[in-house]
Order: sequence, then structure tokens, then C-alpha cells
Amino acid sequence: MEGVNYFYTKKFGIFFVATTKYNVSPSFVMDILYRMMKVFRDYCGVLNEESIRKNFVLIYEIIDEIIDYGHPQLMTTEHIKQFIVNEPVLIQTK
Repeated sequence: MEGVNYFYTKKFGIFFVATTKYNVSPSFVMDILYRMMKVFRDYCGVLNEESIRKNFVLIYEIIDEIIDYGHPQLMTTEHIKQFIVNEPVLIQTK
């Protein structure tokens, strides 16, 4: 019976989680999570629960471009800009 590996970090009051069935380097997975957070912040301006909720379709589209068949492909904002069609919903910060 195979197990599942869970990786997570808590930033901006939000848990970011990745799972895998395979034995992969934890630093590799954490690097992917942090790079994805950076791209999300580049697009949304601020990364909090409200911005994630309002930009769910955009974030889903970003994840689809970054991760292809379980493998990271384009990990920077500059590389994925040409493939993203949705516009971010900007959140007013207090």
C-alpha cells in the first residue's frame, strides 16, 4: 500500500499544501510552493483569503500553466504572462 506525502507552509495566514504519491525532495516541493505564491502575489497584488476567493479562476489558470501533468513547467510571472487570459480582481488594502 502506497502512502501520500504532504507538504505545507503557512504564509499570510493561509496554508499552502502540496501532495504527492512519490518520493520527492521536500526542498523541491517547497520551492515550487514558494514560486507559485510569488506568481499569485504578482498577479493579485496581495495574497490573502479574500484575494484568493475573488481570483479563484485566475489562480486556477496560473496553476494549470505552472504545473503540467504533475511536473512544474513555467515558474515565473514573465514566462506565463502570454498564456493567462483572465484579469485579476484587485483587492483594496486597509
